Amino acid sequence: MAKITVLGRRNSNNVIPVMWTIDELGLDYERKNYGGTFGGTSDPEYRAINPNGTIPAIVDNGFPLYESNAIVRYLCMNYDNEVLMPKTKQEFAIADQWMEWYKATLYHVFHPWFWSIARTKQAEQDPAKTRELKNKLDRLLLILDHHLSRNEYITGNSFSMGDIPLGVAINRYFTLNEEEQNLAALRRWRDLLATRAAFKKHVDFPFGRSFEEFARLERDGAAG
Repeated sequence: MAKITVLGRRNSNNVIPVMWTIDELGLDYERKNYGGTFGGTSDPEYRAINPNGTIPAIVDNGFPLYESNAIVRYLCMNYDNEVLMPKTKQEFAIADQWMEWYKATLYHVFHPWFWSIARTKQAEQDPAKTRELKNKLDRLLLILDHHLSRNEYITGNSFSMGDIPLGVAINRYFTLNEEEQNLAALRRWRDLLATRAAFKKHVDFPFGRSFEEFARLERDGAAG
């Protein structure tokens, strides 16, 4: 089996799910730093793989693919080791539903909230806007919390691909909100995911809680 090449910086919200998936599947890979302080996404060579100039992208035995959730699904369907693929068509649909909910609904609030704290210089932050985003985010997270109050994992009793993209975002949410007292089911689920070796390696590492930390940690963790 050929080595998969991942193009994207280690601490990107969108690269991490791909790396987590690759590790769970036990695939051979190399990762090259693109995006953020590394740049490179405007290079013609990169645009030939991903014309959007966003990260991540992969090349698998000459096959290029971009969009993180599409990559996660592709890897699971192509290299299933009976860990990440849902067991039934209905469970697959539920996993897919929540992966779509993350990107189509939650991400549009989570991403600007995260950037307003961790990727904006303190002098340029807008506390009122951050509070507004946090309130919107928490209302959405109640939907996921309710689902997880009735299910151990996203699809029910088994860990699957459906847990991965949301698990990355929710880990960062709780990292930035250590004293959050609500969302007990969500915290229980995040703590369960955190016991997985691939989570510890690719998700649970310092990402920079402030703009000032960001570039240093990105460079220090480049080879991770």
